Amino acid sequence: MSRARSTSTRTVARRASPAGLPAAKRSSAAAAHAPAVLKDVLLGQLVTVLGCAGYDLDDCVKTFAAHAERQAKSARASSPGADHGLVDSAHVLTWWYTTPEYLDEFGSPRPLPFAGKCSFSALLNRALPEFDAEEVLAFLVRTGSVVREGSRFRPTRRDVVLDKQSEAFARLSLESVQALLGTILHNQITATLEDRRLEAKVTNRQLPASAVKPFRQRATARGLELLMDLDSELARLEKRAKPREARVTVGVGAFLFESPKGKR
Repeated sequence: MSRARSTSTRTVARRASPAGLPAAKRSSAAAAHAPAVLKDVLLGQLVTVLGCAGYDLDDCVKTFAAHAERQAKSARASSPGADHGLVDSAHVLTWWYTTPEYLDEFGSPRPLPFAGKCSFSALLNRALPEFDAEEVLAFLVRTGSVVREGSRFRPTRRDVVLDKQSEAFARLSLESVQALLGTILHNQITATLEDRRLEAKVTNRQLPASAVKPFRQRATARGLELLMDLDSELARLEKRAKPREARVTVGVGAFLFESPKGKR
């Protein structure tokens, strides 16, 4: 599981490999996540949604150009961070937390050696055989999701926290926007309710300002608990797949939004 959470640059920006591991080589899997593809899909979806909402597209083009020009003049350079394709390798953490032979008697993920029959390399080969084990482990250690304990490695959490100034952080956030737009467009052309995708929100336009912070904390905790449970369910279904069965990307997202009201 991966989330575009912020963390200190110190935690993520180090490029050195963890002690005892070779320098990471570039993964061919990362090349499959070309940022141009995401950009083209996202802009196409946004244009479609704006057109369906009745906006004049010629005016939208002018507005976009004006914003792009301002952004180009004021934008700060982002740090490269991790290859964006590596973010998907965080899926191995889900397998680590949900595969019985990789759990101890308390249901917690066991520390693993890098190689061997029951090892990080073996687990990654089951979950994501297209990724390079040395590169993925270096990435997870660099982001603090895995720590080294002697000759073994132990996960500290089930997700990856990215540097908020990195390109990977921004692209992961854009993937969430693209997924939401895709669901909106799918539901617009789907005739039957049972074939529509989940698209729902709750909004209160009269919430006292003093209640925002505690509500934000409760919503975040409950939302993450639900997402972790669904992540485990997706992993169970994934492991039941038949050999050579077609695969589909399925996800559930959650976000909280706030818009301050004007003074009365």
